[in-house]
Amino acid sequence: IILPGTKSTIDDLRWLRQSGMAEAILARVGEGTPLVGICGGYQMLGSWVRDPHGVESAVTEAEGLGLLDLETVLLTEKETHQAEARLLPAAALVAPGCAGTVSGYEIHMGETALGPGAKPFAQLVRRSGSDVAIPDGAVSADSRVFGVYLHGIFDNHGFRTAFLNRIRREKGLPTNSNNHETEDPFDLLVEHLERHLDMERLLRICGITG
Repeated sequence: IILPGTKSTIDDLRWLRQSGMAEAILARVGEGTPLVGICGGYQMLGSWVRDPHGVESAVTEAEGLGLLDLETVLLTEKETHQAEARLLPAAALVAPGCAGTVSGYEIHMGETALGPGAKPFAQLVRRSGSDVAIPDGAVSADSRVFGVYLHGIFDNHGFRTAFLNRIRREKGLPTNSNNHETEDPFDLLVEHLERHLDMERLLRICGITG
């Protein structure tokens, strides 16, 4: 299960409960299904999301899903960075065999503090071109649930492959031994369109070329 980012963490948490999705998610996780939270989805996994400054709405706090021992306070300034992170030991349990660094980007308006029941996922080492040492993300005690602020974590081929191989092993399926980066699917789509469409005519219709 992947909980993606959102611009309305508290409001979407309320929707998850009203729709029955929260109950369904908790039931599946209780059965052993892995769960990943990205950015706002990461914030939802904690005990509380607090909004003392009214960043999102007049609602000052909301109880999270309680799957990670952490709390988030929404802040008035948005963090937007290209970032690189070094995986910590807890990440090695999430994606066995993966080590080193991953890259992605941050775009969030919250600060998250971990409790003793959560282990940090990674440490940011580069942020917007500057060296930093900032913890990011959290992993549950059983390594079934993790969350990060780093968008694009699954764009990292090594991490994605190791994470999916863990799931394959648990299901008794053969692992993927492909150690080579595959072609970007967007590049493949561009090549397909250019091969089968009259791009010059389309550009003329759009007024881009004469």
